Amino acid sequence: MKLIDKILTEWAYRVYDGMPNINNPLHIVHLRETMQDLKLPNSFIVEYMGKLFEDDEEEKPLDPKEKEKVKTLGLVWKGYAGGYGKEGKENPVTHKNKGGKLVPVADKEKTGEKTDGEETGVGDRLDGDDFKSEYEKGDEKEKEEKKELEYTDRHGNVFKGKKALRKENNRLAENQLKMYTGDPSEAGGLGTAQSRTGETVTVYGVTRIKEIIEELGKMKPRPITGDAAYQVAKKRFRKELEDHLKTTGTVKGKRAKPLLTQEWIDAGIACIDWIEANYGLENIDDSTWDNGVGRALAGTDGHGTSSDMFITLKNGQKIGVSLKKNFLVFVSSGGYNTQVKKLADQMEVELPDNATYEWYENQRTDVFADGIAKLNEDPIRDKVCDDWNNAVADRQDDGGSVPKNQGEGTQKLFGWRSSYKRLQQVAAAKQDISLDNFKKLSDEEQGSFIGNTTCDDLYDHVINDPDAAAGWGMRIIGAFAQTNEEINTATNEFYKKYRNLDGDLMDNLYDFIVPKNETKFKNLVMDNTHINDILFGTEKGVLDKLEVVYGELPAGQAMKPGRVAKLFGIDKEWNKYKNMADDSTIMYPPKPGEPAEKLTKEQYKQALQAEIHDKMVIKRIEGKPVIGVKVIDEKTKQESVSPIYSLGARSKGIGSAPTLEMAQKAFGSLAFKNGNIKIDTWPDEDRKKYVDELVAGMKHDFEEGFFELEDMSQKQELLDELVRLEKLWGNTGGKNSISTLRKKIEKAGKV
Repeated sequence: MKLIDKILTEWAYRVYDGMPNINNPLHIVHLRETMQDLKLPNSFIVEYMGKLFEDDEEEKPLDPKEKEKVKTLGLVWKGYAGGYGKEGKENPVTHKNKGGKLVPVADKEKTGEKTDGEETGVGDRLDGDDFKSEYEKGDEKEKEEKKELEYTDRHGNVFKGKKALRKENNRLAENQLKMYTGDPSEAGGLGTAQSRTGETVTVYGVTRIKEIIEELGKMKPRPITGDAAYQVAKKRFRKELEDHLKTTGTVKGKRAKPLLTQEWIDAGIACIDWIEANYGLENIDDSTWDNGVGRALAGTDGHGTSSDMFITLKNGQKIGVSLKKNFLVFVSSGGYNTQVKKLADQMEVELPDNATYEWYENQRTDVFADGIAKLNEDPIRDKVCDDWNNAVADRQDDGGSVPKNQGEGTQKLFGWRSSYKRLQQVAAAKQDISLDNFKKLSDEEQGSFIGNTTCDDLYDHVINDPDAAAGWGMRIIGAFAQTNEEINTATNEFYKKYRNLDGDLMDNLYDFIVPKNETKFKNLVMDNTHINDILFGTEKGVLDKLEVVYGELPAGQAMKPGRVAKLFGIDKEWNKYKNMADDSTIMYPPKPGEPAEKLTKEQYKQALQAEIHDKMVIKRIEGKPVIGVKVIDEKTKQESVSPIYSLGARSKGIGSAPTLEMAQKAFGSLAFKNGNIKIDTWPDEDRKKYVDELVAGMKHDFEEGFFELEDMSQKQELLDELVRLEKLWGNTGGKNSISTLRKKIEKAGKV
């Protein structure tokens, strides 16, 4: 777009009716503001304004009769084009004022072409060579960046110019930040409503903190500036967010909590700290969200990266930022049925039947049907009844009260976590009331009902009740085979078969990925771990740089491209690639000892991506498909694989639906950060993060019942892992205390 077109378009947007008039003093003010906002040199503006009026000073106004002619012909003054014509920008100028007379223009003028020896008004004067400035002759990139900005949202609203776009960007970000559970999301990127809300802590926070800093700088008598101003502004912004956490909204007529969480506030502000430390908020023009209006304002349409936001620097640089709450990055986590379909969609492949939830459910139904049939055989039924009667009798009732700690017989059958709950469930089913209502009874009433629940009741209301046996009763039924080896053997090990279904499902999932879909799975991992983005993400030329920032306390962390390249052993090659001109070539040996090939920059990039692929290995660790980095020890030449990404399905226990979790754990993120997998060489803070995450995960799984702690071999594996973690970082405490977790695991499962 030519300079004149930029000026006229922006000028037209500012005036009330969209039709600038050089005879309207207010419109002239808007013209000067337009050129100032376009950052045109003051010398050019003065020259331009002078040229604009030098001919008009001598021009006579239309005679009264000519004015009447204008009305008769239905013409209007088209100030932006220097003549008269029919209303509407699509209609050309048809008449001019020549010496006070209304004169039709030549055909060429109507098409915008000049007639011989004649000026055609404001448009031609502004477009002539006499009006070229230093700006027009300057850097082409700068001119391109100053293009007119415009965005039309899905409602048809048009936002034109930086001010309008900036206002709408901030409105959308603040709206998302202040939403409540159940609110429809108005705009934003991918992910859950809560993660989008978390992103806006950083997106909106950069702008809000800058506003507060500006206010602090104007304080009298003593303005606050520099780092002190940043700290004060950050504290005020944090308080605004934490005050919002205390509010309650109304969504669809119901009370609702804020989508924002304290965890996201801490992470989002940590990301702002990182941006301040690495770029400086004072150097930022705009902080925009990765949505339509944000991309229009930042000029980042078609960026093709995983950026969640953009920061536009005052020097013109555009930085994409991918925001992560912490080092634990989930691609998918939830019910297996939903997540495995999502995985297949992302890989653009069809899921085989034996990797579906339907397959798992059918297998589970068949295993239980066989087991229940065996439990109804007389010799086995007698053993079931013995265990049930012992559990009921060993409740340790004392005067009708129900103690919280059950006796040996009860815990032996139903385990140490929920033994009394199992008794309550069967008694409630016999009384035909819900478990919740049963628990509302007095301790004496509950004890009486449980004491009168016989083995026949167990069979009638659980084992042989199709609904109970396929649902809440599964854990009760499974407990008999799990804790009594005679029953397990007599039922053809139906409990063991059931527990093996998780492993069978993972085997099927692994076979689905390897080898047929191995490349697609690796590509998915490369995209979701941002390997491609961080090493090659600015290739389209839209962004000057991409940052992947984690909201780790105290002040954020970021992936370092050079260290990512080092982790895969291509740091030297990547540096060569980074320094290549777009039209240059390089000699590259595909394999050691083979002749080198001449590659273009794009071909060299593909070769490096192939090297990364080769060093990414899919293998099983604890039954799960894991993407690891293949590393060869320089001294021993031994090859090892360290996991950076895992895919796993599991269920909490018998009767629970399986879940699927696909995630980059702290190890992967920290390996990217440090450029190696030698944990004992990492800084203290990184070793602590690694240990804390694993201990927190073990604590969660322990409390949720994922571990079979009656299995002494599994218990010992957990204790051995805690010893390893304690050697890496022994100064744990609080919620991630290794010693506290060790005591709980040692105590659990004991009878």
